[in-house]
Amino acid sequence: MAGRLWGGAILDRGKTSTLGQALTRGIAIAVGAFAIFAALFAIALPVVERGWSWRQSGGLFVLTSTLGVFLAGPVVLFGGMVTGGTLYLFGRSAPTRETNIDRV
Repeated sequence: MAGRLWGGAILDRGKTSTLGQALTRGIAIAVGAFAIFAALFAIALPVVERGWSWRQSGGLFVLTSTLGVFLAGPVVLFGGMVTGGTLYLFGRSAPTRETNIDRV
């Protein structure tokens, strides 16, 4: 969801012109994706598991966010950097319509 919402800016040459910007955008998208995951996890767990109630959803969100930052944070940030950089490099090497029109 986060990649669909915010990831297109990495491919837009007007918004992302350097590899550093792409890495930063990748990190921001990964952090946004993790926040979406924590919220959906806190909402979905009481629905699918009988041992959890709706009153515990707020605490579950805080617990998931806190433990996620400490345990998975470095992996999420590194993954965002790799994904943002790879998408940027692939986007720059792909032929564009302007390039194909100029060749004709």
